[in-house]
Amino acid sequence: MARLSKSQTTIHLFFPNAIWNYKYYTANDTNNYLLQIKDTNITKQKWGLQNAFSYFTHFINNHHIFYAISNTSSIDIHIYNIEKKKSTSKINLPVNGNIVGRYSTIRWDEKQLLIAGNRLFITTDNLDSIKYEVLTLDNYSPANNHSLQKMYVDNYGNLFIATITDGLRIIKKQNLPISYLGTQKPNANYTLSVLADIENNRILTGISNQGVIVYDTLYRQVHTSENMASLGSVNRIIKVKNGYLFFSNNSTSVYHYDQYLNQKTPVELPNHFTYFNTMLKDEKDTAIVATYFGLYIIDKNSCTVSFKPMTLNEYAACTFHNEKSSFCAQG
Repeated sequence: MARLSKSQTTIHLFFPNAIWNYKYYTANDTNNYLLQIKDTNITKQKWGLQNAFSYFTHFINNHHIFYAISNTSSIDIHIYNIEKKKSTSKINLPVNGNIVGRYSTIRWDEKQLLIAGNRLFITTDNLDSIKYEVLTLDNYSPANNHSLQKMYVDNYGNLFIATITDGLRIIKKQNLPISYLGTQKPNANYTLSVLADIENNRILTGISNQGVIVYDTLYRQVHTSENMASLGSVNRIIKVKNGYLFFSNNSTSVYHYDQYLNQKTPVELPNHFTYFNTMLKDEKDTAIVATYFGLYIIDKNSCTVSFKPMTLNEYAACTFHNEKSSFCAQG
């Protein structure tokens, strides 16, 4: 394990902040950083913004970051140009209800959507202003008082909105009925992770202490099982060559399931850092998952997991230590 010298700064990849094309925004108590990840090499750029919410920061594209600053009576959203190192003020949202929850934006059905707190907005295409708020037929927010977290689109063009504490909301394309997807247990729908498996017509959702529920987008049915519930709190789901990997909090193993979600194989992790969080990279062959102290590198073809503790000094030099654990070799 590499040790830090006095001149080195540890960057904890803990907060699920902004990610785009291997660029990753993170923050500690005093500084903001923009990390560039290429293979396993990481460079950093100090980002001198103050009071920007780490949970309210989002990449628009490879060159621009959306972020929010809290004022007494409103939330001011800005765009930061990475190359020019310049910010432009955009939308101003009054503090109303749970507006400071999470932030995300997505292009869906020829509309630009923005979630903020427990509210869903349609904005102009360039995100300069809000056009209107999306409400149910009863004039309520899609999630009532539950904070919205992220948005996903399935293979039929339906919009899935993950809440923080109350499961998923589904808005069907071309019509507006809002459906509910979650467990039937009250106060037991803390959404930790979502994987949209378009190839197999599935939406897999990790729920805190409730394992994984599966929504069949073809037959519009929810599937649960004791086998999947035994996974506990799954906050990262990765599709691999022979099925899926489920990363469970407070577990020393990654769990591999076959593509039919029947056969479960526990795999001991090479290092027992069990708070899995932000997905830094997910491609055909490789995935990278951040933990508090380093990175898990998943080779999807050879079915190996590598752990790499990470330290960054002032010159953006990186020190890595690599251990490997092999799994699903029978595939």
